[in-house]
Amino acid sequence: MHLFLNTQPQGCDTVGEIQKPSPPARQPLSLPSEFEWTIPPHREVQELLRLHYVEDNDANFRFNYSSDMLEWALTYPEWVIGVRVVKTKKLVACVTASPLTMAINANIIKFASVDFLCVHKKLRSRRLTPVLIKEITRRINLKDVWQAVYTGAKQLPGPLLQCRYWHRALDTKKLVEIGFLGRPKDTKLTTMIKMNRLPPPSVYLRPMVVGDCQIVTDILNASQSRWPVHRVWTCDEVAAGLLPRPGVFGSWVNTGPVVTDFASYYVVPSSTANPTHPEFTSAYAYYCVSGALGVGDLLNHLMSVCKCDVFTTLNIMDYDETTLHSLKFKQGTGKLNYYMYNYQAVAETIGLVLL
Repeated sequence: MHLFLNTQPQGCDTVGEIQKPSPPARQPLSLPSEFEWTIPPHREVQELLRLHYVEDNDANFRFNYSSDMLEWALTYPEWVIGVRVVKTKKLVACVTASPLTMAINANIIKFASVDFLCVHKKLRSRRLTPVLIKEITRRINLKDVWQAVYTGAKQLPGPLLQCRYWHRALDTKKLVEIGFLGRPKDTKLTTMIKMNRLPPPSVYLRPMVVGDCQIVTDILNASQSRWPVHRVWTCDEVAAGLLPRPGVFGSWVNTGPVVTDFASYYVVPSSTANPTHPEFTSAYAYYCVSGALGVGDLLNHLMSVCKCDVFTTLNIMDYDETTLHSLKFKQGTGKLNYYMYNYQAVAETIGLVLL
């Protein structure tokens, strides 16, 4: 993988676009004869991700994206591509992307966000990953998009930024029983439950509605512009991606006569190896605008209403470590690296959250 990535336009010392565009091929890349390209339905992507996507080192926890979650996340069907076995028609690999606009040092640039890349465990020696990357790149280029952004836990050449996951236990008993949360030998479970009990929210927000889309777009873009690398939103994108979806996505605004604050999260179930609790749910902090209210108040409200077992965030944007410590978040062991394809920038933090 490193040998392949070292041939790609990323991770160099140049600031800005690395490689000038050249016309993409009109036909898909060739695959070994036993495989074929496909545009898979969400249910097949869901099954592939459930069995072969992100899991912990001991295979105790594995992401189990719901069909509703994928319907929300996979918004651009042309950039949902898969590989099937010709004889069985079984989906064995996929890569997905979606378009977005980025502002980098005041330059407005069309990007693709590469969200999911998954290959069947038994086929990872077949080098399908480089072919998937080349093919999604070709299809993105056909839409006159020449830059991409993606994340990964592995250290690859030229990361834009490395950040950490932080976790806040909500259902302490369940998290201890499934092994997600460790219990010190000298600490009783009842003591941990009491310590992690959420305080009553200091502010109350209301769910975002369609009529809020324009003002949320305005305050979100104004807030994001504080960082040299950030996403730029349109009102249509806010309406499609940031309105509440039960069990998938929550978004909230302040109750005053003028909307000044916005907070959101998305929900990812994970399967476990524990027979008593075969699944647990994580709420992930998404975009947040702190206007009249503090970020801590907004996060505390989200944790109170998300109805999940754990609340997770990255230490980027306004989710700084001081705020997270004050809300009893614990630094996780997982790291996440942000990468750019065919663009190089410098940033200590960024205004971008990827799935």
